[in-house]
Amino acid sequence: MLEPLLIYADPYGREVDTVPKFSGDFVVGTKRNNFSLDIPKGLGVAEDWFLMLDGTEFGGVVDGLEIDTGRNFVTASGRTWQGMWQGTVVKPDAGQTHLVLSGDLNDVIALLLERQGLGDRMAAPEKPCGISVAGYRVRYRYGYDTLLGVCASVGAKPMFRYDGRLRKCLVYAQARGDYADDGVDGDSIRLKLRRQRLTNHWLGLGKGEGTSRITVNLYADEAGNASPEQRLFGVRHIMEMYDSPSAEADDLMEAVEKRRRETQQKMLTCSMADATSGDYDIGDIVGGRSTELGISVVTEVAQKTAKVTGKTIVCTTKTALEAS
Repeated sequence: MLEPLLIYADPYGREVDTVPKFSGDFVVGTKRNNFSLDIPKGLGVAEDWFLMLDGTEFGGVVDGLEIDTGRNFVTASGRTWQGMWQGTVVKPDAGQTHLVLSGDLNDVIALLLERQGLGDRMAAPEKPCGISVAGYRVRYRYGYDTLLGVCASVGAKPMFRYDGRLRKCLVYAQARGDYADDGVDGDSIRLKLRRQRLTNHWLGLGKGEGTSRITVNLYADEAGNASPEQRLFGVRHIMEMYDSPSAEADDLMEAVEKRRRETQQKMLTCSMADATSGDYDIGDIVGGRSTELGISVVTEVAQKTAKVTGKTIVCTTKTALEAS
């Protein structure tokens, strides 16, 4: 494996040199998109400068510096390329209720880069990727969430790669990997699966007082799925009250259903504990199963962490079930 090259560039993207010694991490995904790196003093790196690992998806803009006068390094922190996207909000045009995205995904990415003011340091390929979207609607949504969403709607994922020739990060789309049926069961990669029984009956308390108070009941089955009737009894029955004194019946049921979905996400977790899990990209579909616990799960990669030094890059991932 080649030693990683950490390039630093000024606010205009002009490369200055490579960082001779460094350590820290980049985290990208649905929950975090930032980095923190210890680099030598005296390089001149400041806010609005850029740090990026050549030829990889890991890089971004420096937002802060921490200096300890007793140490011979400074800590540079900031947003990754993905974090720069997430720091923007995709809004509809004046007089429109939604922004409607259609066309080849690479063209859509180019449009969003321009609209979100990210074109100075990022670019989309001129060549189409061959995956098209039709009529994807967006209304006030964070930029990276929009990018993930529009790609996922047609079975794709966004990719990031710093291109030293362009002095920009390339952002492009390609088909998401689907490894759910590839026997990811502990033989090809180490998985950690956990199942936990949680609330399965929600009593919503809404508007009104006494016998006139609005109430709703919502149940879940053993798998956490919504059920119109109670399915679990005795020691398996776990109840929770949701109190919203001003809610009408429809709003109350919507709020209770949201609580059920949040609970379901926590019932089952799946993490990839093997170092080779870093070979997956954000948005790839993965699956795991355990015959001992009788658990089978399909989820997607939601977070990726690269721990880096001047000698190595070690990548690990979290699934959507683990990161939620």
